[in-house]
Amino acid sequence: MFLRVKIPHSRETSLFRTLSEKNSVFIPDSPSSIVHWLNRADNTQSGQYLKNDHISTLIKIDNRVIKVCYANSFRNKIKTLYGRDNIIKEVKGNIHLRNIGLRTPNIYAALTNLNPFNPIFGILIMEYIANSSTLRNYWSNQEKTTNRHILLNTFQKNICQLLDNHIQLNDFGPHNIIATDQGELYWLDAIAYPSKLDKASYFKRFEYQFNRVIQSDAEYWTLNERKSIQKSLSRYPLDLKL
Repeated sequence: MFLRVKIPHSRETSLFRTLSEKNSVFIPDSPSSIVHWLNRADNTQSGQYLKNDHISTLIKIDNRVIKVCYANSFRNKIKTLYGRDNIIKEVKGNIHLRNIGLRTPNIYAALTNLNPFNPIFGILIMEYIANSSTLRNYWSNQEKTTNRHILLNTFQKNICQLLDNHIQLNDFGPHNIIATDQGELYWLDAIAYPSKLDKASYFKRFEYQFNRVIQSDAEYWTLNERKSIQKSLSRYPLDLKL
């Protein structure tokens, strides 16, 4: 059994209107229906697997992405009964990031699985961002183009927006950020929320998280790019290992 999650910011697209019934978006409501959607990736020209592992399966069908999340523990499945699962957190995080001006893919529908014994944790139907790659891939593979400069500036601006609004984001590594050919950034897997930590603890936590990003991605940055990031964050009490 699945519980529908209300998406308050969904745009009224033609797909939304077609699949809606009394303001509730239709998505698979049984294991057999889910299998049908997954099989479409193999049986239609429009279906394409974007990811498939023990954490989640992402399938592009038409211009939408179906994200099927799997339970990694019985304890986490029990959280769905109390509204604390990652599906609901991702929906709320998507809203928090939009409210402070960051781009995120539209979430058109969301379901959490109330059966703790079913391996499927929940399902999201999201907007597919065309002509894009992860920010990490863009940094590591692209030439030093104007778009690269625009993306770096946008990344720095977005980080400042998070800090200024004291938003806590569980994982803001560049592998979770989509970059487009037009120089836009879209934040994925957005388990984000206003921090309840005091100011000093909040910045200390952020410092730890961002230093992990530096450790994993700074090799792709030029010296000038490192200096630019350092300068953009210099007004915050952070000890960055750049």
